[in-house]
Amino acid sequence: MKRTSLLWAIMAAASAQTYNHPTTGVAGTYSGGCQVHTCSGTYYDNGGPGSNYSNSINWIYWTFCPNNSTQCLRATFTSFDVESGCFLPFGCSGSPCCYDILRVQNGPAQNGPILWQGCGTTGPGTVTSTDPSGCLTFRFCSDGSVTRPGWAATLSCVNCTRQPAGNSDCQASTPVCSNGSITDFSYGPGSSAQCGGCITNENYTNFYIFRPQGASGNIQLSVCPNNGTDDYDVAIWGPFATNNLSTLCSSLGAPVRCTYAVYPGDPGPPPCGASNACTGLQNGNADNSEDVCGNGWVAPLNATAGSYYILMINGWTAGAQGYTLTWTLPPGMTLNCTPLSQPVVAFQAEAHAREGVFLRWSYDARRLGPQETLLGWAIDRSGDGGQSWQTIAQLPTEITTYMDRSPFVGENLYRLRYGYEDGRTEVYLKPQRVEWYPAAGSPFTAWYDASQESIHLQIFDQGRSGPIELYTLDGRLVRRLEVESSPFLTAMGFVVKDPGVYVVRYGGLSVVVPVVK
Repeated sequence: MKRTSLLWAIMAAASAQTYNHPTTGVAGTYSGGCQVHTCSGTYYDNGGPGSNYSNSINWIYWTFCPNNSTQCLRATFTSFDVESGCFLPFGCSGSPCCYDILRVQNGPAQNGPILWQGCGTTGPGTVTSTDPSGCLTFRFCSDGSVTRPGWAATLSCVNCTRQPAGNSDCQASTPVCSNGSITDFSYGPGSSAQCGGCITNENYTNFYIFRPQGASGNIQLSVCPNNGTDDYDVAIWGPFATNNLSTLCSSLGAPVRCTYAVYPGDPGPPPCGASNACTGLQNGNADNSEDVCGNGWVAPLNATAGSYYILMINGWTAGAQGYTLTWTLPPGMTLNCTPLSQPVVAFQAEAHAREGVFLRWSYDARRLGPQETLLGWAIDRSGDGGQSWQTIAQLPTEITTYMDRSPFVGENLYRLRYGYEDGRTEVYLKPQRVEWYPAAGSPFTAWYDASQESIHLQIFDQGRSGPIELYTLDGRLVRRLEVESSPFLTAMGFVVKDPGVYVVRYGGLSVVVPVVK
């Protein structure tokens, strides 16, 4: 039972953040609000530590994610009391049948794999995310009568194997380098939530920054899921005069274009949602933003040449398997990923076993203004996905290479800063991620070969690291291979008949492999 003394409540509030479950969805959705990034605090039902939860909460969910890229969220339930009993058609439908029911789901999606669900006084105990995002989602339903004290859960984070965040966060936006199509995939939301306008929360996000050049005019784009069934949304912010992502991403506000239509939609009457899995900006649509009942398309973006824009693509389907982004530009317009305001034209990071990470970059002095003179470079490194940075080198302008001889084991993120004689500093637009291991690089890599309907593994440590395991995304073990030490072991494979997202584990690491058929 939840303790109700005023003193306890005051002490708990003073020692850690508290989170009370929402009772209504935002903008016509079941989402109770933007996802929370934290590794501490106490999560309660909407009644908090001293009151019962409310009646008539209709499967509203809330997502919690770690605030770093190397850990997974854990919820330890210290009390649990939710109305039990079952008398259909009354109460919340589901299995088990309960008048009121709480679900704990793996990952950031509305309908992610269920780790636990139930009612009564025996709660989930301790639940830890095994999703590549490290997130947990909580959904709650209560009927129209009788409430109970609800629950209290302590939130924390534990070390786990996570997939690289990639461009899932606004501050790691990928520059769009050409007018060509882009195929991409996300493992979860970014570490700094972008919610506003029609965006209620992030699920599986990819961010891009683009800059039209040559001509202004209307941009159309389409986002089509690779499997033809996943639900994706699109949002665009801009125009901006700068490409400084730290500045832009801290205060994006409401997007200027936003699709949030559910797919597949309800044919009605009245109809609600999209009838086609593709979404985006298209001629013939006049609305700049739409909610869940929109048709999936909004008006083209009247873009200004030379300005910057941020694009977010947000997957709602659990285990979303990626998409293809296609641009339709007006005559004379091109997209260029190297802004003319930045002198740096390339920045690369390469892992070298036993030696470290080799960094190199190049710049074009012709991109400098008539009164601009470069003073030198600074190399920053992060081991937590960009949450914190450490300067590891400061170099004069004439040096454009550096060997980091003490990188973190595992994932490293590097960014290049440069300064001018007038005291200004800038950060190169595209940071570099690289994995480094002291012995022989990463112990393995894995990918899906459609021609053989199998997941292939290339092994780099001669099979000295124990078993190879194949899991579904919800944690179900599909197959396990015991590996004996052998200097000749370089490759293995699993035949996979069913499409989906799989996790291959070997040598203490995991690789997520989408299987699209």
